[in-house]
Amino acid sequence: MSNKITLTYEEGKINIHINEKLVIEEKDLEKSFNRFKQIIRDNEVKKSVTWESILENIKRINNDNLEINNEYKTLTFGVMKYFYNTGKVFYTKDSKMTPLMGGADLFYFVVEMSTNGQIDNYEDFLEFCKEILESKSSYRVRESSLFVSNPGFNYGSAEYNFSSKKINKGASIKNCTFDEFKCYVLDIIK
Repeated sequence: MSNKITLTYEEGKINIHINEKLVIEEKDLEKSFNRFKQIIRDNEVKKSVTWESILENIKRINNDNLEINNEYKTLTFGVMKYFYNTGKVFYTKDSKMTPLMGGADLFYFVVEMSTNGQIDNYEDFLEFCKEILESKSSYRVRESSLFVSNPGFNYGSAEYNFSSKKINKGASIKNCTFDEFKCYVLDIIK
């Protein structure tokens, strides 16, 4: 854990601080202790990947829309936010924080592919990831491909390669647009 988290009692109030900054002020001891334990869980770093290595990789992309907050160890790219301390990435459209799968890998993939022009509309991509999860399916990203897993597909998954603009349906590989891939996937998983 790289953050200093403290629970103090002062002037009839229980305060929780992260790195000397007040984050919660509470009068109820039980509530404050439960919140204190939750903050500790949320700030545990469970990954072997360091913040510095994530920064090194993301800075190579060189995108002006990328915001890096070293104090809180967060990355922001438009409506996408990554929190290092929890390892989670969120889609933050319409004042809602929707958790997505993939953590730093997904964040890096979206920023890199958007910067390279291989993903035309990253918000559309994130919305698609959200729909996949809402349909009780899963996805992963690797190199320049998005893989969607669901028992309805041949061999259990479908892949779209953003570099070659091809879909791998398991039994066949064809040229197609990302919109055609989305329609194919959503027809099967919904």
